[in-house]
Formats: sequence, structure tokens, C-alpha cells
Amino acid sequence: MEHAKTSTDIRVGVLLCTHRALLGHIGAAVRQITCRWTENEVHVRVVFDGEISGESAEAMSEAETEVVADFPPHVAVYFTAERCDR
Repeated sequence: MEHAKTSTDIRVGVLLCTHRALLGHIGAAVRQITCRWTENEVHVRVVFDGEISGESAEAMSEAETEVVADFPPHVAVYFTAERCDR
């Protein structure tokens, strides 16, 4: 019998999955990464300093694919990449 997931189980799962997916994909231009979730959605926001290169955009797409693969089909995963010049 599978036990019901608690909010802590979901939190740990999302953070570990996202961390693993982003390892090796984060370059010097990344300023911030935020993550939020519900039982049915995971949102990851990556903020870049300056223009987002094609290589960085591809790396974020690969990381998103890895996160999607870790969750059941009913969980929607959204990655956004934003430019922030300061």
C-alpha cells in the first residue's frame, strides 16, 4: 500500500529533482533560480544576467525535460528563463 504524500514529501521531491536536473546546466550568467509547486504543477524560474544565449536556452530545455520525466503525467512542469540587466 502506497502512503499519501505529505507536503514535506512533495517539497523534498521537487527540490531534489530540480537540483539534480540543473546540475551541470548552470553557467556564470545565472543570477537566481526560484521554484514553486502544488500537487499538480511545478514552476521553475531562472533569471539570467544579460542576454540568454542559445546554449543557455538549450540547457534550460534539457533540465526541464529531466524534471518532466521525474513526475507523473498529471503534474505540469513549467520552466521560464528571464533576462535581468542590473
